[in-house]
Amino acid sequence: MDLHEVRDLRKRLDGSLNDVVLAVVAGTLRRFLQLRGAKLRGLDLRAVIPVDMRGGSVDLHVGNRVSSWFVDLPVGESRPLRRFERIRAQTRRLKRSEAAQAIDGFMRFADWTGSTGLTFLGVNLIGALRPYNLIVTNVHGPQFPLYLQGAPLREFYPLLPLFERQGLAIAAMSYLGRVCFGLSADWDVVADVHELPGVVAESLTELRTATDLRR
Repeated sequence: MDLHEVRDLRKRLDGSLNDVVLAVVAGTLRRFLQLRGAKLRGLDLRAVIPVDMRGGSVDLHVGNRVSSWFVDLPVGESRPLRRFERIRAQTRRLKRSEAAQAIDGFMRFADWTGSTGLTFLGVNLIGALRPYNLIVTNVHGPQFPLYLQGAPLREFYPLLPLFERQGLAIAAMSYLGRVCFGLSADWDVVADVHELPGVVAESLTELRTATDLRR
C-alpha cells in the first residue's frame, strides 16, 4: 500500500493509522470468508493487537515492552465506513481505559522476579483459553532507505510466528513510503492464503471509495 494514501484516509476518517489498517484487515477477512461461502451475519473475529508500551527515550538495555489489546473485527458488517467506525470506537475506548497497562504490569513483574514460570503460565493460559482468532500487528518502520553492503532494501515484509491452534497472523510494516503486509498461515487451516494479498488491495479500494462517496 501507499503510506501517503493510508495517512490521507486516517485524516479524512478522523482515526489513527492503526484504525485504517485494522479496517482494511476486517474488509479483507470479510471478502475472504465470502469466497469460502461462510455465513457472516453478525460475525466478529477477535484480533489481539500488540501495543508498544515504551515511552520517552529508548533504553537500549531493556528489550521490547509490548502489551496487547483485544479488538473485535466486525467482518459481518457490510458497510466499510461502519466497520471503520466500530473499530475506531474500540481503540479509543482501549486508549482511555489504559487496557494494555495490566498485561504490561504482569510482564514487568515477571521480569523483575526473574520468573520464567510466570511467563510460561501466562502463555499456557492464553493458549488454553484462546481469547482471540488471529494476531494483527502494525509496525511503524523507517521512512529513509536502508542498505546492506550497498544493496538497497526496497520493501519490508514482516513475518509473525503462529502460536498453537492459530490459523492466521497478519503483520503490516511501513517503510520508505509504503505499507507492506506479511501473511503467515497454517497450511492445513488456510491453504488458500495466496488469495489474501489481492483481497487486501480490494479492501483498501473499498474503504477509499466509500470515503470519497461520503464527501
